[in-house]
Amino acid sequence: MGYERRAWIHVAASMDKRELLLEILKQVEKPEGDLKDMGLKEIKTKLFRKLAEVNKFLIVLDDVQLSDWRDVLGELWMSTPRSTYGRVNTTTRDYSIARYMNYTSSFGDPIKLENLPNDKSQEMLNWKLHRASNDQTLSKEETSILNMCRCLPLCISLLGGFLPNARENDLIALAKKGPRMTLSDVLLLSCHKLPDYLKPCFIYMALFPITFPIPTRRLVRLWLAEGLLDSHYYDIGRERTRQPEDVGETFILELADRNVIDVVSWRADGSPKACQMLTSLYDMFRPIAMSTGVLHIHAASKLKDGKEGDPTSQQQPQVAQLRERTAIRWLAEHTNIVIDNRGDKYPDLNLGHVCSFLSFYQRRGMLTKDISTYLRKMMSKTKYSYLRVLDLEGVYKPSLHGVLHKLVLLRYLGLRSTVLDSLPSAVADLHYLETLDIKHTNITLLPNSFWKSRNLRHLHINWFYINLKKILKNVNALTQLQTLSGLVIGEVKENLMRDLMSSLTTLTTLKLFLQHSEKDPSSADAGETVARWISFGLTNLQSLTFGVIQEAKPVKKAEKVAKPATKAKTAAKPAEEAQPAKDAERVEGAEPAIEAHPSKKDKPEKQAKPKKKAKPLKSPIGPLPKLSLRERHHNLLALYLLGRLTKPSWTQLLPGSLRVLTLSGSRVRADEMHQLGVLLRTLRTLRLLANSFLCKSMTFVQDGFPSLKILKIWNLPKLVQGSTGAGIWRI
Repeated sequence: MGYERRAWIHVAASMDKRELLLEILKQVEKPEGDLKDMGLKEIKTKLFRKLAEVNKFLIVLDDVQLSDWRDVLGELWMSTPRSTYGRVNTTTRDYSIARYMNYTSSFGDPIKLENLPNDKSQEMLNWKLHRASNDQTLSKEETSILNMCRCLPLCISLLGGFLPNARENDLIALAKKGPRMTLSDVLLLSCHKLPDYLKPCFIYMALFPITFPIPTRRLVRLWLAEGLLDSHYYDIGRERTRQPEDVGETFILELADRNVIDVVSWRADGSPKACQMLTSLYDMFRPIAMSTGVLHIHAASKLKDGKEGDPTSQQQPQVAQLRERTAIRWLAEHTNIVIDNRGDKYPDLNLGHVCSFLSFYQRRGMLTKDISTYLRKMMSKTKYSYLRVLDLEGVYKPSLHGVLHKLVLLRYLGLRSTVLDSLPSAVADLHYLETLDIKHTNITLLPNSFWKSRNLRHLHINWFYINLKKILKNVNALTQLQTLSGLVIGEVKENLMRDLMSSLTTLTTLKLFLQHSEKDPSSADAGETVARWISFGLTNLQSLTFGVIQEAKPVKKAEKVAKPATKAKTAAKPAEEAQPAKDAERVEGAEPAIEAHPSKKDKPEKQAKPKKKAKPLKSPIGPLPKLSLRERHHNLLALYLLGRLTKPSWTQLLPGSLRVLTLSGSRVRADEMHQLGVLLRTLRTLRLLANSFLCKSMTFVQDGFPSLKILKIWNLPKLVQGSTGAGIWRI
């Protein structure tokens, strides 16, 4: 216990030494900069230094089954300091790997993990099947099936997910097979017996790297763009009965209930946040899926001659010929694209009918330069592409010019964290586009005609200023919009909002900041207008982030500055002043130091010449207009408010459906925890961030917040309890 640096890595068969060391480095420290462009030598040096700084560290390598394990594990051994208190623990099914790791660590013979005792196996299967302890009696078929598991936890888990959904004849056939059934048979059974509507969704997850935490937000929208959810949100008469996003989340929960995927993280409201395929299933299932030609994954590795090659090219000739004839539907890049004269080392693939292209190559390299050329290889004979999904999240500045206008069927364009500076104007011509994600980029402009996108459902932008008139002019087009995130607006006139009040009612997620100017008296009216729109028009909201930021003031002529101020009017940068999660906390956190008064001991002596008192800087957080959410917003689960609340009426503001509430910069002076605890009976997470409350104490009564699981208090300077006024409690 007490390890200062810790890392837990699932080691896949295809993982090379750079990938392994980089993943360890990411976990043992919070990266200060961008690690994806670091070379192997730099990673080794930094990892060694980080581990040498502490007395105790622990690295767990889970389920190691590397093909080139001596080279990879030897590199790790040289990258870790020879500390008495440093541990590298390995779990593996290969005894040679276990002996090697124990030899390098001088810990003696490997420890062979024994199978579960019979009573523990029965208890585990009982829990998987009936959510009950060992007192639940297993049926005759269940007992016989338990015997074939040979007390292996993975086998019990998979069968526990399969049995509740199995038909009677499946159970009889399974019981007859008995002890002849191996773990590989159970793995295949878990995949093959998935319902038809879940199979393509499960196969699609194989495009992601092993142990990659797939955001459910991203996965569901990819499924939607590929049409994998269509059959479940329409009835026989082709009438929509459910939202596709709800269907997608249901699919994730069903796959998790069948124990073929893991939900690796959960949102504060209790819904799944990220998931991944089981490593054992991934290692077995991915080659099978690739051999059929439905999908292809380019994951280059070093060949014996030291040159780069695609391990998939080493398959049997008949498999390669099959893939040449089969039109690849889904394509993923896990490494750099090779399209120069070395391209003949890779199998010739039929890319004319690719519908999904995902890239996970995040180092600066040829992908940045040649993405357009590579996309052209996916064009059909008609010079247009069948591509529905183009997901380049995390790729460094991919070039899309000259190709985007040919992706006429594109539904999903993922450019998050690409650091792009601009977006080709052809994005406005993608008439089938459902999702555009440009969060964490430098893009600050969208074409005016983009707002005519009639099929747009999810828009994520990076907190830049947009004139609301552009949206209002095309308000009748955005009838499908559900997510509008990262928007900053300024001037809002009442007559412009009249049409808007009865539109955009499909929104379920809104993240909006209003720019406030103290000099402009109409600024407050604009806030009230937007508040009425949210309160009375957007009654389908499930998640709302709303804040008010002050307009940046121009520098006065009398002040000495290094450079003259420009005349152009600029909006305050939300990325610096009002980004909801971190930056807003940082801004508010600086305020108490500015307003703090010196203590008696710090006061200057009478003889000393008094200094001119500096005027306290005003907060960049503005006053929030009055919202009324309790009466109409029955589906609202998450609420984030950034801004000053003047005498808030909680009974009018907060709906009882809330599961997550975050307040920042509210500057409420009274202890109102008792009232909030009575109102918010379903609240799971409460975050009270910088200057949200300015009272000296808070009282949480016994019956208040009955569903609360997490309480976070951060930077409440007036709070007496605790020296820092900060803390996180899991209840």
